[in-house]
Amino acid sequence: MIVWICTDMEGLAGIDHWDQCYHPDDEAPEYRYGRDQLTAEANAAIAGCFDAGATDVRILDGHGRNRNHGFTEALDPRARKVWISSRNPLRWEGLDETVHAVVMIGQR
Repeated sequence: MIVWICTDMEGLAGIDHWDQCYHPDDEAPEYRYGRDQLTAEANAAIAGCFDAGATDVRILDGHGRNRNHGFTEALDPRARKVWISSRNPLRWEGLDETVHAVVMIGQR
């Protein structure tokens, strides 16, 4: 079973301030906290997918501010990071007819 996960930051648990999602400084503690929350929620979903029988989990950092670098080094290595393939028209890598389930995290 192949699962494709798309994440965003605004709807994550523990996020209650815009600086946690949009701080202009990549090294700011607030933004790092947001990235930690993103990674923790992604890891919980990845674990759940594999526990439910997934053989392949593809995960996209869909929060534009992150420039596809929102997950910390603690991201579960069993998941394969995918990217936005194009923006015009919008195409998401790895989301194709082989995918059995789609999961959305932090979407607001």
